[in-house]
Amino acid sequence: MRGVSGGSPWGRWVLLALDPAEPAWVRCVPFSVILTASVAVIPVVGLGVLAPGLVGAGVALGVALPAVAAALPWRRFPAPVGLTIPILQLVALLLVQLGTDASTGLIAANMLVPIVVLAVDQGTRGAVVAAAGALVVTATPLVSGTHDIAPGLAVARCVLLPAITLAVALAIAEVVDRLDQRRLELERVNARLATTRAWVVEMVTGAPDQAVLGVDADGVVNLCNPGAERLIGRPAAEVVGQRHIDELGQPDGPRLDLADVPEHGTIQDYELVRPDGAARHVRVWVLGSPGLWGEAAPGCILLATDISYEVEARELQRQFTGLVSHELRTPVTAILGYLDLLRGDDENLTEDQRESLAVIERSARRLLLLVSDLLLAAQVDAGRFRISVGPVDLVGLVRTSLAAVGPTAASRGIELVSDLPVSAPLRGDFPRLGQALDNLLTNAVKYSDRGGRVTVSVTQDEESGLTRLSVADTGRGISAEELPRLTERFFRSEEPTIQERFGVGLGLSIVATIVVAHGGRVDIESTVGVGSEFTLVLPTAGPPAESVSGA
Repeated sequence: MRGVSGGSPWGRWVLLALDPAEPAWVRCVPFSVILTASVAVIPVVGLGVLAPGLVGAGVALGVALPAVAAALPWRRFPAPVGLTIPILQLVALLLVQLGTDASTGLIAANMLVPIVVLAVDQGTRGAVVAAAGALVVTATPLVSGTHDIAPGLAVARCVLLPAITLAVALAIAEVVDRLDQRRLELERVNARLATTRAWVVEMVTGAPDQAVLGVDADGVVNLCNPGAERLIGRPAAEVVGQRHIDELGQPDGPRLDLADVPEHGTIQDYELVRPDGAARHVRVWVLGSPGLWGEAAPGCILLATDISYEVEARELQRQFTGLVSHELRTPVTAILGYLDLLRGDDENLTEDQRESLAVIERSARRLLLLVSDLLLAAQVDAGRFRISVGPVDLVGLVRTSLAAVGPTAASRGIELVSDLPVSAPLRGDFPRLGQALDNLLTNAVKYSDRGGRVTVSVTQDEESGLTRLSVADTGRGISAEELPRLTERFFRSEEPTIQERFGVGLGLSIVATIVVAHGGRVDIESTVGVGSEFTLVLPTAGPPAESVSGA
């Protein structure tokens, strides 16, 4: 039987009769051989041959069936025609049965082969034919008087044997039908797997920019697609099965963590070294190797993206930010110093000159605030940003910031409103919190239209141990799509009226950095056309110790 392995060679040979994939004549051979062998042992066991002609005819028919089956194109015929060969086998059995006194069932036992073939090939229809054939083969010798059997036993045989044959044939037909359904389902699954595999292989090998590496449980590379070849600068033949993943990185650099990878993988940064010694910074998505039937295979799949240009751009940006910040701070400080000298001679200035000095001072202080933001951004990039914690009079800090932004608000016709308790002490970094509040107030005034209102409020909750500092404005508002990105560095709204306002998109990212360093968070609510509210939620008792550089 095709596809059958294991078992005895004899068993596999007999099963040829049951395999629909075999040619019809091959399936007839086991029956012919078994029938011939059964007739040959009749004299040996002492049974009589009553009609040699009938026995010879039955054996001749059984032996001739393979040739008959080979001569006809059975697969072209309708399914019912397939009943012919098993029925002829039953006829051959009947002839041999009538020609002998083999009442012990030696010949009748040969019915098993055609009965099973009928059930396998023809289903329920074949089971009914098999039962009818069993009745004919059993009852005909008894009715003809060939076999001398007690009437009760004869009736039992004529009833029980066909009934048992029908039950067994129906069971076989049901099992075969279920197996056929499972086979079809398995074929569909295999087709989907083949399609998926071809799609995955095409995607992996054809991805021009995505590097895909596979490693086994020991970390040895077992897959390297063309994108990975270009990234590491080596052909796959020099990598697959030849190198450990750590050998592709910096000798003293970080290693990829390939142990206990979670279900959705991990994102890790790595540094590959090309054969010419050039280093490439890559971001690697480490995934457990997919397995069949939900069982993970040993090893990992690494999806690597070259971020070298991103790393270089961040470094250049950091250097530029630091350079510009330091270069701007000195002249701005000098400008403010000379403004103080000019203000000291206020009596000799005209009203126009005083207004001009006020404009210069506001612009210089705005530039100084931008410089402070740039310096803080440079410190964060360099990993040197820390806060110094001490007692903070939050009410006094708010009043100072309101006084500083007052002239700008007045020039724009914006009303400043405060809702402050008598006192609101907390522990934090006074200059940094002042910088955060200045940024919020500056933004609120800048993005509010003339005649608008900016409200600052402070509340403290003893039960939760939290202090809330809120700045609300009646400006244009921010769309829901842009809210999640407001604290990103250098992000600015796409809204045209906002784009027209001065700014580089650092203010809110600085606010978020300062607040997070204090162990707090920034809550933002905004409605387009109504306004926005930014709330700094701070722990009253102070930030966690790891963020503090001094007390």
